[in-house]
Amino acid sequence: MAIFAKSENYLDKQYNPDNPSYQFTITPLELQTDKKLNSNDKAIIARLVSLSNNNNGYCYATDKVLSTYVGCTVRSIGNSLRKLSELGYIYKESRFTDNDITTTKRKIYVHPTIKRLYKRIQQQSKQNKKGSAPF
Repeated sequence: MAIFAKSENYLDKQYNPDNPSYQFTITPLELQTDKKLNSNDKAIIARLVSLSNNNNGYCYATDKVLSTYVGCTVRSIGNSLRKLSELGYIYKESRFTDNDITTTKRKIYVHPTIKRLYKRIQQQSKQNKKGSAPF
């Protein structure tokens, strides 16, 4: 068994599991093993699912906000969203101003099958009386 130093280290400063707002995501095995997706794509899907769990069922986060959550560049977010859209994982709906190509509002919907995969994990976690991860 490994013994970790009791002094504060990077992990102690970076993560606080006692914080009630601490969040994490669990990725379904089906997504983890999809060879067409890279790690950014998978992280983006996980974040989109969590952000679209509102009453409307869509996420409206900007690429800049998503890049902060995922830890990659805005350009990488754009590339991943384009790929995820082409593969059918997400659907993007954008509204533009009249004489401009600038998006004024964007809605990103996650495919219902993907949302069901995440819902299955959520239900399995609730069934576990101790509340630990379902693996």
